[in-house]
Amino acid sequence: ASVAENTLFSLVVCHDYFDTLERMKIVLSPIAARYPGLQILFWNYPGQAFTEWREEQLLNNDYLAGCLHELLTHVGRDGTGQFDDTRPFYLMGYGNGASVAGFFAAHYTMASLRGLMLFNGFAFVDPHLAGALHDSMNVFSCAPPSRPDLPVYFWSRFLFSKEYLTKVSTPLALNLYTAVHNPITAHGRIQLCLGALSNADLRPLLPKLGLPVIAVHATHGALVKPIHAQPWV
Repeated sequence: ASVAENTLFSLVVCHDYFDTLERMKIVLSPIAARYPGLQILFWNYPGQAFTEWREEQLLNNDYLAGCLHELLTHVGRDGTGQFDDTRPFYLMGYGNGASVAGFFAAHYTMASLRGLMLFNGFAFVDPHLAGALHDSMNVFSCAPPSRPDLPVYFWSRFLFSKEYLTKVSTPLALNLYTAVHNPITAHGRIQLCLGALSNADLRPLLPKLGLPVIAVHATHGALVKPIHAQPWV
């Protein structure tokens, strides 16, 4: 059945630390094809593949939310017009992208922003997450440019649950994870880890959002523990 264009809510996607917009495009393109007129905005934030940033810039949720605001202004009605920012839209955030989306919603006023959809997001950096980011930076800093597989292999230990690996072997899981070209650099990975460790704590801001929040959390997450669901609740 067709859906009237004015009933559609657009999506602005903030993906996870080291992911790339091409992967999310593959995931969400079938939805866009099913509903003509639906707009979905994908973007790679600084530190990720195909991006440039000032070396001294801290890539935390504050800065990345500012980048998103500038991007929406650039592609919106008052810019290139590629994305209709006057139509109601949801922010969809994954992992670190949920922190970016949360900061954006708390600090930037947009009448068309109607809510947040968050997946394994965190409002603050707990000791477990901080330890994982520090360990990752150590590995990333030791990985030579000729071995881009090493950072991927190390980071994957936080991504795949034991239940998933019992159904899909580790080699196949890695092959699926790396099937989409993602030339993020080890330096970019390190800068994103440093930024995340300095993310602004969203917990004092969440009660003031005034927006509906759909938050989905894994019960056995190896990186973002289930306790991170509580601040959003």
